[in-house]
Amino acid sequence: MPFAISILHSKLCIFPIDMDEAPVTVHSGATSALSAPLDRAINGHSREALEKCVHSPDIEPEHFEKICAVAYRAELPAPAVSHVLCATIGNLNDLPNVPARTGSKALYDNNVDDYS
Repeated sequence: MPFAISILHSKLCIFPIDMDEAPVTVHSGATSALSAPLDRAINGHSREALEKCVHSPDIEPEHFEKICAVAYRAELPAPAVSHVLCATIGNLNDLPNVPARTGSKALYDNNVDDYS
């Protein structure tokens, strides 16, 4: 059975997350495949595993959403980058594959003399 089909046929597991314990229901086959500790929590012999209800009060909802996206093999959007630190000396416009920054997007005079 293909991986995606086996996930859909796996039992549902409830994850009460965050301090509010808002329940999130996911397929046990998707999340248990991520790590050995998650597999034990979902498929082990503990009360949580037998009830298919794994409490995760320390996980923020947005972090759990990312875990689920990875579990279901979804593509995650790249995070927005607001600042880039570089260790390049010279004119930043001379870097390969980097568009020139002019006007309001210019990094001062686009020169980096020392980064220490």
